[in-house]
Amino acid sequence: MLRLLTVGAVIATLFCAGRDNAHVGDQVAVVPSSDPATVFIDGLTMESKCEVFVNALHDHNKMVIDDGDQLIVLSVLAHYDILGQQFGETQAQQLFQRSFNGCSSHPDETISSQARAAFQSILQSLDQPSSPENASSSAQGEAELQRVLGELYLAGRGLPKDYAQALAWIRKAVDGGNTIAQSDLAYMYAHGQGLAQDYEQALIWYRKAAEQGNSGAQNDIGYMYAHGQGIPQDFAQALVWRRKAADQGNAHAEHDIGFMYSKGQGVPQDYAQALYWYRRAADHGNAAAQGRLGSMYDNGQGVPQDFAQALIWYRRAADQGNAAAQNNLGYLYAEGKGAAQDYAQALIWYRKAADQDDATAQANVGNMYAEGHGIPQNYNQALTWFHKAADQNHPGAQSSLGYMYAQGLGVAQDHAQAFA
Repeated sequence: MLRLLTVGAVIATLFCAGRDNAHVGDQVAVVPSSDPATVFIDGLTMESKCEVFVNALHDHNKMVIDDGDQLIVLSVLAHYDILGQQFGETQAQQLFQRSFNGCSSHPDETISSQARAAFQSILQSLDQPSSPENASSSAQGEAELQRVLGELYLAGRGLPKDYAQALAWIRKAVDGGNTIAQSDLAYMYAHGQGLAQDYEQALIWYRKAAEQGNSGAQNDIGYMYAHGQGIPQDFAQALVWRRKAADQGNAHAEHDIGFMYSKGQGVPQDYAQALYWYRRAADHGNAAAQGRLGSMYDNGQGVPQDFAQALIWYRRAADQGNAAAQNNLGYLYAEGKGAAQDYAQALIWYRKAADQDDATAQANVGNMYAEGHGIPQNYNQALTWFHKAADQNHPGAQSSLGYMYAQGLGVAQDHAQAFA
């Protein structure tokens, strides 16, 4: 039990790695009471704080490692690193420490039976003597946590983005037989992250993982066939591998199969099949599929045109940050399709997409300023947004810029620039 009680100190060490004057047991900096993270943390009951901590451990309670707390912490990082993205590392660390302290000190009767089972499982695993069976389980767990650490370095979540460190830890996990790590290594080869881009090596490692049932790797092989990366383009093979992944419920694969049917890639164009696969992916939470469902309802492809349904699906995708859906949602509000015309809402969603560098949305923001829809007419702002879109070769924005220069709207009249 004493080993488990050191986790709070270890997490502080991990989060402070690379910072000056960081020591085990350093106190978390106090943040102002108005800070959103503090409000969030202080609003939790002791049981809720405990649940945050316990759920993180419970997700990995079959992979407790004899090497001790540091590896447990790596698994916890994978569970709650999104808190760090939302509130910052210091506040996420604070939540973890408060959660841990609550679980350590709170009477058992106030902790859920699941929480007690998780702790008991962890403590028993730590106290078990070594055996061949335990050693095998430990090795598998260690490889899993090495993968987690590698992915955190790869994405820069909770740890500084560092491709060299990511590669080192992922290779360790690969050596331990971790199939997800094999897929991660393939991804690094495919994108040239931490090593030279090499599609042939990417395909080798994707195949190793795919042949062991990794659905993500199966879909990635489908992507490589569809785009001819390291192999001749072959839509039939792309569909074969995507189906393998989709049969395991992989939402990305379901979306990609829907796209193939919608475009007639390797199969006859079939909107009904596209709709089926998009809906499967959308029901699994895939934002791109939700957006494409919205588009099919918007355009009446495979279904009767239904702007209300289009708005519903665009909104689901937009709420997940899908830029194309945000732009399309803005368009429906601007045109009063599926909802009452609302320029203010249109501008909100256009801006969300434009801030993600969606060129069409940037052009639409420019149009709103040029026409004075929902905001005071402002040619200078219109020019700014048209330039952003035109720099991405958006033809509509380029045409609008030409018109503004020709008419001297927001700039000195300049026919040379108008026809440049």
